[in-house]
Amino acid sequence: MNQRYQGLFENWEIGVAVNVIREFKNQRTCLKGVDDEDLLQECLTHWFFAKDEFKEDGGASRSTFMAQVVRNTLRDIVKGYERNKRKIINKTISLDQPLGE
Repeated sequence: MNQRYQGLFENWEIGVAVNVIREFKNQRTCLKGVDDEDLLQECLTHWFFAKDEFKEDGGASRSTFMAQVVRNTLRDIVKGYERNKRKIINKTISLDQPLGE
C-alpha cells in the first residue's frame, strides 16, 4: 500500500488514514465490501487538498487534523451508500406491469 503513495505522502499520513479507515470499517456494515485501497485513495485525495488549511496555532496536531479530515470524508462516503440503499428500497414498481419486463 505504501509504495504507491511515496513522494506524495509521508508514512505517518498513510498510517493515520489506514487506522481511521479500519475504525470506520469495523463500525459501518455498508463499508465491509468496499476495498481498503479505494477508501485510502479517496481519503488521501481529500487530505491532499485539505492539508494546507491546517493552522499550527489551532490547538490540534497535524495528525489530529488529518484524522478529522479522513473521518469527514468517510462519513460522506457512508452517507452516499446509505442514500443509494434507500433509493433502491423505495423504488416503486407498477402492479399493472407484466412480469418479465
